[in-house]
Parts: sequence; C-alpha cells; structure tokens
Amino acid sequence: MIFWPKAQTIVINPRTFAALSPGQRRILREAGLAAIGPELKQLRREQRLAMSLLCGDHGFRLVTATPADAAALRRATQPVYDRIERNPFTKQWIAQIVRMRTEPDVTRCGGTK
Repeated sequence: MIFWPKAQTIVINPRTFAALSPGQRRILREAGLAAIGPELKQLRREQRLAMSLLCGDHGFRLVTATPADAAALRRATQPVYDRIERNPFTKQWIAQIVRMRTEPDVTRCGGTK
C-alpha cells in the first residue's frame, strides 16, 4: 500500500509527439523505461520509512476496516461518486481505477501483509 503516491509523468500532446523524429521518440520512450526501476526502488524505500514511522511509537494506529465498514463508507461516499461521474471523462478514469483493483491491499504493522 502506498500512502503518499506521487505521479511521475512525461506529458506531451499528440501533435508535439508526432513532430519528434523517430529517434527522439525512441529516446523519450527509452528514458521513461530506464526511469521505472530506480523510481520503484525509491518508492519502496519511502514506503518502508513511512511504515516504520507509522508503526513506531508515534501515536499512529493502523486499523483494518471490516466488510461492513467498507460497505458503509461506500454508501456514504456514493453521492460524491454520483456527482463527479456525471463527467464522462472522470467516470471513465474511475472505472479504470476500479478495474485495477485485484484484491484489497491490507497493510499491517510488523511487516506482515
């Protein structure tokens, strides 16, 4: 579980990307692929540090929601989803995020999952 996600992206509009030479597009793609490994390592380091801070004697306590708790939260937030999903683009992104979920990510102190 990542508590503080960060978006590292290269943003370029299609017209600008198309204007690049094939070599420039290749370099851009290769740079992105080369950056993934080091970035994932950094995210893992930051996650370990965050968990050590959260799970240490700092007054934080992680709790696991029961299925009933999760259902109640979903019911409580449904009006917000209903409103923001009026935008087709937002609705599409939310649906994509939901499809990405394969199983609940349960994080516990003590290094177990």
